Amino acid sequence: MRTVTYRARAYKLRAWRAQYAIAQSIDIRILVCDKEWQLLRESLLGTWARHHDSNVLRLRAFIEGSPAPPILGLPCPTRTRIVYNYITGTWFRVRMRGSTFDVGSYPALYQLLTDIRALVAGEEAVIS
Repeated sequence: MRTVTYRARAYKLRAWRAQYAIAQSIDIRILVCDKEWQLLRESLLGTWARHHDSNVLRLRAFIEGSPAPPILGLPCPTRTRIVYNYITGTWFRVRMRGSTFDVGSYPALYQLLTDIRALVAGEEAVIS
């Protein structure tokens, strides 16, 4: 089995971040037109209070389940941006707990958010 060097991991992460930068440059209204995302988003409506852990698993599966081949084993940058936009958006925060939403009270959701932020910041995070 071949070991992956630090240089190879750094290259992989730089390549992913370049793809994420492209995804950031695209208008979010265009990105969210993905039919699979629309079906998932619709199915999540009204289920967060009771099924937040399974919803987070579904969001992770969406990020990893891109029809395009993964970029060097990392999750799809476009889908990562869609999910990040969804869980940090005003509508989501207001719908979850009114104006006092605290993502820390939902550990699985907080971990997903932390993983995405670490990946975007250039740290090697696992989105699984």
